[in-house]
Amino acid sequence: MLSTDTLSSFVPENQFTGVDTFSFEELGLSPVRETPDDVGTTTRGRGKGQGKAMGSSSRTVAEEEDDEETGKRTGLVRTPSPVIALQITLFAGQGICIGITNHHAVADGSSIVNFVKSWGRANRSGDDEAFHQAVGRHLPVLDRNLVEDHGKLDSIAWKFVRNRNPNLDFSPSLVEFPINRVRSTLLLTKNQVQNLKNHVYANTPNSRDVSSFTVISAYAWICALRSETSSEDDEEEIVYFSLAADCRGRLNPPLPESYFGNCLVFVRAGARRGSLKKKGGFLIAVESIREATQRILQSDRGVVESADWPLDFRKNSGQCVVSVAGSPRFDVYEADFGWGKPRKQEFVHLDRQRSISLCKSRDFEGAFEIGLSRNKAEMDIFERVFGDPNMALE
Repeated sequence: MLSTDTLSSFVPENQFTGVDTFSFEELGLSPVRETPDDVGTTTRGRGKGQGKAMGSSSRTVAEEEDDEETGKRTGLVRTPSPVIALQITLFAGQGICIGITNHHAVADGSSIVNFVKSWGRANRSGDDEAFHQAVGRHLPVLDRNLVEDHGKLDSIAWKFVRNRNPNLDFSPSLVEFPINRVRSTLLLTKNQVQNLKNHVYANTPNSRDVSSFTVISAYAWICALRSETSSEDDEEEIVYFSLAADCRGRLNPPLPESYFGNCLVFVRAGARRGSLKKKGGFLIAVESIREATQRILQSDRGVVESADWPLDFRKNSGQCVVSVAGSPRFDVYEADFGWGKPRKQEFVHLDRQRSISLCKSRDFEGAFEIGLSRNKAEMDIFERVFGDPNMALE
């Protein structure tokens, strides 16, 4: 299996035989150096089939203007640890699987999804003219100078890094995944999401517009808490729901949607476990998530001035936290390499965390996929609560 953050599979028109796996280097993408503008590797299976994996990269590490000078200024030394890696696996007679893992210093989820979709457009474009027509306006914007922070973010980031890793040891470590987990992908239709919103409007005086993201997250948070199997949970304990909010459009001046990098702020909502598990808990969850998001994104100080959130992130350690990966705006199923829609997207890191994933549905307009990984006992309860709104909302 691929130890990756995002896993997408595609079924091509021609059938492959044999299974070949390509490392980052074999695809011509160095994890620590600049790569050629255009990289193409023709791959052959062990039988009659063949396929082609194509990609391009301009730089895959933080953009130091001068390695030696940067090292003197920051004390940072280059290590063999890659900050982004891709793996493509061909399955005999079935299709291919693309695995991507990356450090958030390089790119956030929006950047990676746009990269994969642009890659797909490039793969099916045919010639240079068709490529520019298909990809031109979607090309990533890499200019870090567009973010005006007067050194504040650099200072906060380095404080965060040195607190967590004072020796600046970035040696790669083996990631172990639990084996006692089962996975499930659940669906909320457009009508079901609207029903959740209507429930908020009907039961919250003077309620304002509530987003799909907020009601979906609150619903999943309630389902997660009510599927806990421990009988020793403290009902007075503050439990949390965390998310990463895109702030490209909230900077001054705003960043283009195609900005490739990390442009997120950390948001953490909290409430008493007992209040969330009792009747009306869903409404409390909605208000908690909405208030926490507005506190960060609509701060009078601005997003950048409120960017001490990396230090708050450490407060999650040892606490009961449900987090969400992805967004209702993510539509990786648009990534057509010329073979049609991907069959499935998975966030592999869910197996190591109490997270859920969220993205647009592959097959149903206006619907959303919610992915999770739990032990069998918790999963059975989660699915039962998720499938019965009366149980989750009352």
